[in-house]
Amino acid sequence: MNEIWIVLLFIAAAAVIVYLFPVFFTDDNNKFKKYRKLKSEQIDEIPDEELEAAITEWLFAKIDNKGTTEFSIVNALARPCKYFYSIYVITEEICNGSIAQCCINSTRFFMKYAENGFRDIGAENLAEILSKANAIFDEFLKEHDEKISSLAEICGISELDTLTDEFKNSADLENLSTLVIDYIRKNAEYFGD
Repeated sequence: MNEIWIVLLFIAAAAVIVYLFPVFFTDDNNKFKKYRKLKSEQIDEIPDEELEAAITEWLFAKIDNKGTTEFSIVNALARPCKYFYSIYVITEEICNGSIAQCCINSTRFFMKYAENGFRDIGAENLAEILSKANAIFDEFLKEHDEKISSLAEICGISELDTLTDEFKNSADLENLSTLVIDYIRKNAEYFGD
């Protein structure tokens, strides 16, 4: 039992390191720090090639550095912000790992928001893939009486591997940046303080 928790903690720590390492050690880090206190009225001034990074910087500045209140903070955000954040973390997790990986760590809390977010931005294929993955995950929890200690077993579900491959090869993923930028511009009043 303790081994499962050690493995889960290791996977979560590795995901955080992989995710944050580039942020702390790139020249672009300083370039985007100015967006931590982003104002909604600044959105129109930000070029498309910087917009996603600017919004990401602003949102991540709201999350505590330990991640202890991440879900409650994101849950309290306006729907477009919640969707953007969820799309971002789920896409990163799947592209750098798998859907099963999302299910066994804290990103699982954002999977349904990401599904709705993909649908809202017009990435129907990605929304459908996550819908299937969420149904598999929900069924898994029912079969295991919602025991968190069983989560490592989800990695053995081959359907999730198939859905991971579909996600990574989706045409929606190729167009995701454009869809997200359009979504931010249409909902600019929600992004920024």
